[in-house]
Amino acid sequence: MNILVAILLIIPFLGYLFYDYLKREKRTKLPKNYLNILPANEVARRSITKPNRNRFTVRKVPPQLDTIIIGSGISGLSTAAFLAKTCQRVLVLDQHDIAGGSTHAFTDHGFEYDTGVHYIGNMEKRKVVLDTISDSPIEWDQLGRENPDEMVYDEIYIGEGDERELYKFRAGEENFISDLVERFPEEEKMIRVYIKLCKEVAKKDMFFLAKIIKPRWLSNIVLKYFCSDYYRWVNTTTYELLSSMTDNKKLIAVLCGQFGDQGKTPKESSFFMHASIVNHYLRGGWYPRGGSTEIANKIIPTIEKAGGAVLVGTAVKRIIVVNNRAIGVVMDNKTEDKIFATNVVSSAGLYNTYHKLLAEQHASSDPLYQISQDIPGSCTMIYLFLGFEGTSEELNLRSSNVWSMPAKGPDYDLDKMLNDYLDDPYNNSMPIFLGFPSAKDSTYAERFPGKSCAVVLTYAKKEWFDEWDNVEKKDRKKNDDYQEKKEYFKQRILAETLKYYPQLEDKIVHSMVGTPLTFKYYIATPNGEVYGMDSTMERYRCTQIRPSTSIENLYNTGQDTTTLGLTGALMSGVLTASEMLGYGNIIDCLSGRNIVEDTMHLNEYLKKYQ
Repeated sequence: MNILVAILLIIPFLGYLFYDYLKREKRTKLPKNYLNILPANEVARRSITKPNRNRFTVRKVPPQLDTIIIGSGISGLSTAAFLAKTCQRVLVLDQHDIAGGSTHAFTDHGFEYDTGVHYIGNMEKRKVVLDTISDSPIEWDQLGRENPDEMVYDEIYIGEGDERELYKFRAGEENFISDLVERFPEEEKMIRVYIKLCKEVAKKDMFFLAKIIKPRWLSNIVLKYFCSDYYRWVNTTTYELLSSMTDNKKLIAVLCGQFGDQGKTPKESSFFMHASIVNHYLRGGWYPRGGSTEIANKIIPTIEKAGGAVLVGTAVKRIIVVNNRAIGVVMDNKTEDKIFATNVVSSAGLYNTYHKLLAEQHASSDPLYQISQDIPGSCTMIYLFLGFEGTSEELNLRSSNVWSMPAKGPDYDLDKMLNDYLDDPYNNSMPIFLGFPSAKDSTYAERFPGKSCAVVLTYAKKEWFDEWDNVEKKDRKKNDDYQEKKEYFKQRILAETLKYYPQLEDKIVHSMVGTPLTFKYYIATPNGEVYGMDSTMERYRCTQIRPSTSIENLYNTGQDTTTLGLTGALMSGVLTASEMLGYGNIIDCLSGRNIVEDTMHLNEYLKKYQ
């Protein structure tokens, strides 16, 4: 009896000790494998003026590399920065001449245009991660600030001609709901239930955290017993869910007006992804102050301070694998320089990794070899870049985006609208996305006085341009047929743009068209895909897509390993760095310990003691 009493007394005490241990695991730890050793030559390695344009030469490669990362998009840079915070020496390589992947911006004829970052939501969470790995905080401007009473981030136009109607999405959940209820008063209950559901579904993300949980049997338990709701919503289409809640076709079209943010139409998209995007922007949209290039420019110094480098302008030709271990890369230059490191990370996309960068004998044994072939690529786009004489204020440009969806009533079928256009772009209405980087960025007028710009895009098919696929870029510029086709789309997109901003017609002083071949050339996607692998249900069900691979010391990162866009790619960097540093064991799962909070602790520690 005395033994039983002792056991009953000691169990709560042991439970308290374990609880206290878990609290300390989460709240006081520095990153795993933190070395507290910085190289003596860190200052000499820093590219002071333009860190995102440091061109590759062998002499710039740091010695004794810990990790090589292929691709300098946000996934590659965030992976590198988290590793650098533990004092790893990381080399990031990119074939483009500007680092940043789809976060980069470029300047042409005195105008700066963004390429992939048009706006970002859920800023409270994203800023925490970005500030943790940035040399200095990235500042943000909120969309809609020119009218603080509204703070509109997206303008959704449904229909065309005289039937076209505008629906404004304002920052704030209640604003979003009240504006829709005003237009659809009989649907108030449905709208409120819908927003509540979007918020709940967006939180069902344990599936992605399970990618780094170890051992594998524990990950399988998590997937089986804690991800059932996730699978339910991944396997439900957006249209299926919405049509079960309302018969109002116009309301469904309005709620799906941002479908371009994921690339899949309502009848093909997973409701999980739709809900994630809706929830992402409920509090509004933001844009990097100083332009989207600021993202790379603020992260790269973190990598350099640990003795690493981000080098651009030369592609990686092949990953070197010996005895099923990745040991380095071969560069795609005349001398085929070999660079060696303990680890190799590919941020080049799963298809490029398994079908271009790895020899088939090494790649084919990994399940991702077949998976990356079976899941198709995502959509591609045609871009129109426009430069105007006059500031955004002078031209009355709004910072909110325009989504023009010329779907016809009474069905307002966005799937049919897009499919009809893609089947025959010459005789069907064109959907567009229109944004003004110069209006979104509060520093644009200071950096480019008297100028403003627009980025307009529409869906496309690469096959429209296949006859020029194997023509060198410099020769395509001289090809009359290719230029004629670009001119056709330029005029079509411009005509759509002027419907919303007719005051710009005589203010255009620069224009340029980017096609799927442009994307293929600059971001090295196989068919000009803008979102990597297609956002299919199969992709989001696949448990084999993880940062770790069957090849030792080879890891994947990028939006293919998580979800698409900047947020998905950023979080893939978090997961990949976590996997490489040993996060995800059972104690981490119970305590909630993670690399972001540990790195925040490290930053505070360094401020205090160094």
